[in-house]
Amino acid sequence: MMNTSMSSSRGFGGLGSTKPSSHKVRDIEQELREAEKDDELSSDDEQKAPAGDPNEIKPCPNCHDKMPASEIAAHTVQCYRNSTKCKVCSKVILKDKKKEHLMHWRNLELLKQAIINDQCEQVSLHFDHGADCN
Repeated sequence: MMNTSMSSSRGFGGLGSTKPSSHKVRDIEQELREAEKDDELSSDDEQKAPAGDPNEIKPCPNCHDKMPASEIAAHTVQCYRNSTKCKVCSKVILKDKKKEHLMHWRNLELLKQAIINDQCEQVSLHFDHGADCN
């Protein structure tokens, strides 16, 4: 003969019960109702939330130009695709103008003028960009 006490101890209520107790059923039902209410409220909030202000101005994360929020996504994609940020001076430049940017900062005549005019920051930028006086 099979021992039924082993199989019944695996039930919901423990201690030999194979059915959940009525208070546990009520607790579970209450939790489900509350979860459904929360879902309804959150979906109502999402539907009632106003769209972004069409007049809102946002900066591009790459070049920091300010533009209407409605244009920021398209601009940002193009901006990252077509430009790069100089690692030395943090200026955002078009990728096809990078060589010109470096040539400007490596120009010895401009470096000489910066030294004569005592423009310490400019002199520093020339050397940081790779100007070579040798």
